[in-house]
Formats: sequence, structure tokens, C-alpha cells
Amino acid sequence: MASMMTAKSLKNIVLAAALVALSACSSTFRSDVATFHKLPQPEGERLMLVPMNEERKDSLEFQQYAAILANHLRHEAIKPRARRTLT
Repeated sequence: MASMMTAKSLKNIVLAAALVALSACSSTFRSDVATFHKLPQPEGERLMLVPMNEERKDSLEFQQYAAILANHLRHEAIKPRARRTLT
């Protein structure tokens, strides 16, 4: 009789542990976080867009990304300068 009680209580403990473990998986936590920054206006700083791989400086991919980034910078009041070649 004692072994039957032990087996039954062990079964209940395992079942409770399984329910706790499964209940942790079923609930979801959703968090939407927004951050805002106000940066100072540029005062003469210079930016230069260069590819990580120098062989790709004339590639269509780099030119496209540079154009997208330049457009974003224009919206932040950073004016483009005349294009220079690196020597």
C-alpha cells in the first residue's frame, strides 16, 4: 500500500511539473517599444560613403544603397557635397 501511495504521489508531482512547464510556453508576452531621439543639427561635419570592399565601389548595388542613404541624409538637412574620388 505504501508503494502504491508513493507511485501515485510521484505521478501527481510529474503531472504538476509538466503542467507548469507547458503553461509557461502557452502564454505570450508582447511588447511594442518606441524610442525617440533628437540629434543636434549638423555643423560642418562631413560624411563619406565608401564600400567595405573597394572592388564594389562602381557596382550597381553600392550605388543604390548610397543613393538611398543620401536621400535619408537630405531629409535630415545634411546637404550633399560635390562627389570626390579617393586617391
